[in-house]
Amino acid sequence: MTNESAGSRGRLPRYAWLPRAAEVWSGPGTGSPATAPRFVLAMLLIGGQVLLTAATPVWGAAASLAVGVLALAAWPLRRRSTQPSDDGAWVERAKSAVRLIRPVKNQDVVAVVTEVGTDGGGVLDPVRSAAALSAAVNLLMAAGSDPKLLQPVGAAAPDDEYEYAGDEEPAEDEGETWTEDCVLLHDDNAAFVLELEAFDDPDDPDDEDDRERQRALLDRIAGTFGVTPPALPGRPGAIPDELRITADDLRAFADAGLATAQRLEQQFATTAVDGPSDIALDLGRTRAWPSRVDAMSVTALAGAGPARIAAILREDLAAQAASDRAREQRDEHAERAASPLTDAWERRWHLYLERYAARPAAAAQDPADLPAEQPRALTPTARVALLLAVTADGPLRTRAAGSFGLGAASATRRIPWPRHRRLAVAGDRVLLAITVYVVPFSHVWVGTVR
Repeated sequence: MTNESAGSRGRLPRYAWLPRAAEVWSGPGTGSPATAPRFVLAMLLIGGQVLLTAATPVWGAAASLAVGVLALAAWPLRRRSTQPSDDGAWVERAKSAVRLIRPVKNQDVVAVVTEVGTDGGGVLDPVRSAAALSAAVNLLMAAGSDPKLLQPVGAAAPDDEYEYAGDEEPAEDEGETWTEDCVLLHDDNAAFVLELEAFDDPDDPDDEDDRERQRALLDRIAGTFGVTPPALPGRPGAIPDELRITADDLRAFADAGLATAQRLEQQFATTAVDGPSDIALDLGRTRAWPSRVDAMSVTALAGAGPARIAAILREDLAAQAASDRAREQRDEHAERAASPLTDAWERRWHLYLERYAARPAAAAQDPADLPAEQPRALTPTARVALLLAVTADGPLRTRAAGSFGLGAASATRRIPWPRHRRLAVAGDRVLLAITVYVVPFSHVWVGTVR
């Protein structure tokens, strides 16, 4: 990761570990290194001593100067040792990359940096971002990973992400509904999310400053990529079918070994749309296992005899089931997967294929030999969802690298705590005790009374 910066190098950042050129995207709710609260508290105590006790005004002035010096002395210590809450986010713009910096709760690591290169990079609008983020969550769950891995790369907690508008989930034909605004940045190897919480209620005047700051920063980010910044409306609402992940994408994931077909079908049952072969076969269920018939056109499938196509599908189902059983055994040994379900899943699919084989044959004859298999391409939504998932989950990147042409190297790195953090914490607590508990009452034992 390079360090050249396209941002400002003016004043010192709030935290010692934060790059000087980092720009705040969303400030952390807690964990500020500011020492103003202790100074204000000490001043109130000093004023009370002057007004209500025998402390002299001269002592009050000297004590006020002392607590000011102590508060300033504590700030460098707090910059090195204060833990910001993990809802904060900063963006660092450089000539070759844009980086997201997110705090994490870890004893040895203070933050995670995710890098997206400017070469081939782009910014998705809120609707496309929501579609890709939703698919990434489902892909991680299908792969047996924790969706909370997405938090260091900018996504909200999964429980919040899957809230639907209204009291009930939308019907399947109404499309997937998202209630969180976000924009997603990506290149050909990685992706991260910038949340737009300030845009949840565009009429809220309290968030106007945050909206303007994020809108201006997003314009600068788009300028770094050399693209047009996306519009930032309110909630994206229903995700259209044209932007949702397809069953062909699921089959590409299963073919690459990212997850078992059963798990992919379970996670994407109500969100994936049919591909051409699904429309032609009309099996009545989302199919995530790949088959040789996927390369056939809708016309060829419609003209083929159901019995012949069903025989091909059974062979391909058996191959996928064998692969998935082996995967389940590996995951069981690693204590990652739930109870194996491939056997029951395969038997259920045989019922669907028996029903399909019993359909009347079409008037046309069976076509010639099956077309040669071609590399399985992903839709834009599935591609970005995969980038986001592998950025969050290193082992998933390892499995996906060969099949989808991804770099094996991680796009994230960890920022360790500055050296001697424990000494800084101890020093800060000592200065806090002196500022609040010692100086405001020093007149009692130094004899500066009226």
